[in-house]
Amino acid sequence: MENISLQRITNSEDTLWTFVESVFEEAFPIDERRKKEHQRKLVEQKDMFSQFVVMRDSIPIGIFSYWDFGNFIFGEHLAISAAQRSGGLGSKILTLAFESSKKPWVLEVEKPESSEMAARRVGLYER
Repeated sequence: MENISLQRITNSEDTLWTFVESVFEEAFPIDERRKKEHQRKLVEQKDMFSQFVVMRDSIPIGIFSYWDFGNFIFGEHLAISAAQRSGGLGSKILTLAFESSKKPWVLEVEKPESSEMAARRVGLYER
């Protein structure tokens, strides 16, 4: 059985940071991404924002980020690397995240008609 876990990244000098940036660029259109410098600063502040690498059996396969606003958690970006998609991993990650906190979650969703990837993400969140 595969072991899915979330590894928090708190420094852009982390060896996995290049992976985070590559999946982020691969999975999201430019208008849904921050500038690299801003993303690095958020990660290093270590306060309300959390950036994770999704690991499967110690191998990086995706990214997940969220904001903890105290009363609720805002899920911002979830993406699986292209080679690992379509295996139900997104659902497993969301379940893992939801079970890790008793706070309500809010997920941001783009319009499904904007792209095939957007439609897939909306479908994942609806399930």
